[in-house]
Amino acid sequence: REQKACPFGVPSLVAAGPRPPPPPPPHPPRPAASLVSAQSFREEDDRARLAAMPRTASPPLVVVLLLLLLVAWLSRCASPARQRAPLPAAPQQRGLFPAVLNLASNAIITTNATCGTKGPEMYCKLVEHVPGQPARNPQCRICDQRSRNPNLRHPITNAIDGKNTWWQSPSIQNGMEYHYVTITLDLRQVFQIAYVIVKAANSPRPGNWILERSIDGVNYQPWQYYAITDTECLTRYNIPPRTGPPSYAKDDEVICTSYYSKIHPLENGE
Repeated sequence: REQKACPFGVPSLVAAGPRPPPPPPPHPPRPAASLVSAQSFREEDDRARLAAMPRTASPPLVVVLLLLLLVAWLSRCASPARQRAPLPAAPQQRGLFPAVLNLASNAIITTNATCGTKGPEMYCKLVEHVPGQPARNPQCRICDQRSRNPNLRHPITNAIDGKNTWWQSPSIQNGMEYHYVTITLDLRQVFQIAYVIVKAANSPRPGNWILERSIDGVNYQPWQYYAITDTECLTRYNIPPRTGPPSYAKDDEVICTSYYSKIHPLENGE
């Protein structure tokens, strides 16, 4: 055997012996016409192959319309300056109502008379003196502003402390001057009052009394009159009574009512 190198440089092994005959010469080059014909055949084959391939279907018309609408919507969003701003709403004529607060809790309250200011006093509930009923186990208590026992003291500050306590006025048996008692509530600034609530404790609501108001704390003006009966609105205050639940034609109207001066309930009335 002998070793020879192939044209690519890769060694190969062949059997020793006579050499094979040389390969026949390559075919002679075809004329230009045959090259052109082969090219034309190749182009025809390509066209036939292309004709045989399936065509891609065109998008449906609905999809095209949706795309057009989407493009139009995007173009409008991209140019907000072209959009017309909504017209402002017409102003409405209405009042401003701030939050309602309990003004009494921060006020300064004073009075000209309190039970037990000069020493121990006795007071009894009015329920024990109802005509026609015997007084059994009379509910009478002692009030004393000087006592160390807080249960015997009933100062005016108890009326606004928010606790289950009360202010006790002197008994009329100590003098008729205690038939007229004044309570002053200083709000310490000007407020717009929505409503006034006065709650009684261990006695009926006051019968005849006047609710007044003041801006400077010196000059007071009547705000509302209260009477036991409608007749007393005329006899005491010379004002026609407003029958039924109080109603007002104007904000600054001063009326007289007996709606909140009934003797019942005997306790915890408003």
